[in-house]
Parts: sequence; structure tokens; C-alpha cells
Amino acid sequence: DTLFKQDMLRLPLTARWPLFTGGRIGAANRAAEARVRDAGAQTRQAEEGVLRALVRAYFGLRLALEEKAVRAEVLAGLDRHVRDARRLEEEGLIAKVERLNAEVARAEAERQLKRAGHDVEIARAGLANVLASDAAVGDPVTPLFVAFDLEPADRFREAALASHPALERLAAQRDLAGEAVAAQKGAFWPEVFAYGLYEMRKTDLSPIEPEWAAGVGARLELFDGGSRLKKLAAARAQQDRVKLLDQKLRRDLGTLVERQYREAEKAREQYAALEATRALADESLRARTRAFEEGVGTSLEVVDARLAQEKVRLERLTAAYGFVNALAELLEASGQG
Repeated sequence: DTLFKQDMLRLPLTARWPLFTGGRIGAANRAAEARVRDAGAQTRQAEEGVLRALVRAYFGLRLALEEKAVRAEVLAGLDRHVRDARRLEEEGLIAKVERLNAEVARAEAERQLKRAGHDVEIARAGLANVLASDAAVGDPVTPLFVAFDLEPADRFREAALASHPALERLAAQRDLAGEAVAAQKGAFWPEVFAYGLYEMRKTDLSPIEPEWAAGVGARLELFDGGSRLKKLAAARAQQDRVKLLDQKLRRDLGTLVERQYREAEKAREQYAALEATRALADESLRARTRAFEEGVGTSLEVVDARLAQEKVRLERLTAAYGFVNALAELLEASGQG
């Protein structure tokens, strides 16, 4: 009991300062810095993914609204055509089948307009989901666009290799692997430290026990069953693995940038090519409508011309949307998202 009470009454204050650790402390500090850089690059990569999803949802709603506007214009045009057909039928200039053909086309256009309205609401809900907002989402103000002055593909590849967050993450992991190797090498060196001890309660000290002590010590593990060698080999293997991953990622990024650049080019070329087709469709509709009003054309020709114009306009909108998406993915692939 006496010994137990004496032990409980001891109040030693000890301190230990490492003087030499074979570089392990420095390696640990640099590894912590590398982890911070890795976390920052990971956050940036996630933000770019969210931005790409936002672009797709934002312009997806814009596309749905534009398509709805085209459908509404087609319906309005067919409404006029039906009125003209009824008037011409009453005047005995066209057969009943001509008027019926116009009414069937008008009914189909109305159905397509309702469908486009549903697509708008679906797209609006998708944008609200990306924004994580319960509030009503308004109509986008930025129109669909096509840029005809893209920089050369080499500029995007250079940007990707210079600042892509995935490469930044691998650079941080490469530093981590290097510091792990340095730390494992340090384990083969002795640990040298200074220490100090001060007994705050002196009444129970024996005559041979000092009130304080200070000195320098060293510690070296002589035998560990090969554990240090195995850990060093594993750290070097991780270092080699990160190096190979970096090489592969650089090749993959170059391929990805090239693919997305070609996708943007394809959408741009399609949009430009449809301009001549659109002009032809507009002129064809004007001519067919005039011919029908003069009694030398048919209702079917007017309807076909109207639908051909609608098809071209929708294809141009789809091409513009494809360009915007391809551009967003190109910017993300090149680390500029």
C-alpha cells in the first residue's frame, strides 16, 4: 500500500526534443503539404464536373424553350394555312381532301407543341436539381451559340498538360510517394533527442533520486525482421506506380482534348452547313404558300415545306447545343472549366 501511494504522489514533468530523425520529420511536414495540394486539386476537379453538369442543364432548358418556340411558330403557320384552306374550299378552288390534309397537319403540330411544353418542364426540373434549389427556375437569358474562332487544338492540349487538376493530384501524390521513400530511408538512421525531467513533488523522493535531469539520448532499432526494408520497397513501388499513372494520364488527356475538339468542330460545321439548307427551306415555304393561295399548288406541298423548315431549324438548334456541350467538355478536359 505504501509503494502504491508513493507512486500516485509522483508528479514528474518531462520533455523531449528530437534533434535528428534521419529526415523523417521534414518528410512528414512536406507530405502534409502535398496532401493539402491534393485536396485542393480534388476540389477543383469536382467543381469542374459540377460546372459541366450546370452547362448541360442550363442550355438544355434553353434548347427546350427554343424548340417550343419553333413548334409554336409552326402551329401558328398551320393555323393560317387551315384558314386559307377552308376559304379556298368554300370558294370551290380546292377539294375537301386538301382542307382535311391541312387540319391533320395542324393537329399533329398542336400535339408536338404540347410535347415540347412537357420537355421544357422536364429540363427546368433538371436545372433546379443541378442548382439544388427548391425555388422556381426562370428562363435562361444566354442564348445557344456557336463560336467560329476556336483556338487551335494544340493550345488546349498545352493547357491540359499545364493545369489539369488530375495532373495536379498526381503531382501531389508523386510528392507523397517521394516523402514516403525519404521517411523509410530515415528509419535506418538513429534517432537522437534531448530530454529533460523535473519532479514537481519532491517530498517523496529518495536520497538517490534527483529532482531534475537533462541529457541527450539516442535510439536505434537493430533488428526488425526486415520490416524497414519491406516498407522502403513498398514506398519505391508506389513511387514508380505514380510515375506510370502520370505518363498514362498525359496521353489520355491529349486524346480526350483531341476528341472533344473534333466534336466541337463537327457541331460547328453542321451548324454552318445548315444555314444554306435553312435559306432554301424558307424560300420553298414562301413559294409553296404563294402557289397554294393562287390555286396552283396543293395543301400537302405547303405542309411538307412547313415541316421541312421546322426540321432544319430544330437541327440547327441541336447543332448549337452540341457545340456548347462539346466546348464545355473541351474546357474541362483542358483544365480550363
